[in-house]
Amino acid sequence: MSEGKLDKTKCEIRTCRFADIRHIFEEYHYKKGAMGGGISVCFAMFIDGLLVGGSVMGKPRHEKKYKNCIDIRRMACLDDAPCNSESWFLSQIIKWCASNTNYNYVLSYSDKTVGHSGTIYKAANFKNIGETTPTKYVEWKGKTYHPRSLSVERPYSYELREAVKTGDAIVQTGLPKIIWLYEISNKLKRKKKSVGDFNKSFLQQTLFWKRMVAITHNVFGLGEVAEHKTSLELQMFKLKIECQTKHKTAILPNRC
Repeated sequence: MSEGKLDKTKCEIRTCRFADIRHIFEEYHYKKGAMGGGISVCFAMFIDGLLVGGSVMGKPRHEKKYKNCIDIRRMACLDDAPCNSESWFLSQIIKWCASNTNYNYVLSYSDKTVGHSGTIYKAANFKNIGETTPTKYVEWKGKTYHPRSLSVERPYSYELREAVKTGDAIVQTGLPKIIWLYEISNKLKRKKKSVGDFNKSFLQQTLFWKRMVAITHNVFGLGEVAEHKTSLELQMFKLKIECQTKHKTAILPNRC
């Protein structure tokens, strides 16, 4: 894929398994690695059918501080992806969250240690709400690891601890991360609500029609609706059309 202008008509995102996009983070994310648990949903970005990016979202590590919020835990695109690919990807993730979750906020961070200033978050109207406290990290074989990796039991933990003892892995203190927060707009929420209201209204009409059908089955001598055009039967046909139900057969009376 060659770099150039992003053709949005050829772009799409899909929910996916973490295993489908793990290699994206291991090769193209600045930390050169995947992440731990706490995954809620994963996204894959495609351009003209080709996988070009991945994103992982989950609950914030400090849930009490950031309530009703979902965190962008990882997001990365191929180095040769078209310009603005990540910005488009981010905008679609926000729309998905607005339409498919009850979260009010989307949270993310930019790492000043590697020179990230949060350009795509500024462009997407995220608000800078402060900075984290400086944290330590372990640098080993071109990858960075959280200090907790030294204490938890993971496949690489023992080897990482030994590398720290021998000096092959270095524990360093990074710069604070910038905290970005996006408030899902009321406009997007209203769109979601209007769809829900329509579905509810249609369901109510359908249930009413089914009740009317049940009543007619208990009425003696109603006759075949297809043959007798009484005023009541015409009303029933009108209700049938308005409710758009699947009842296409004529209503027959109970045999006595």
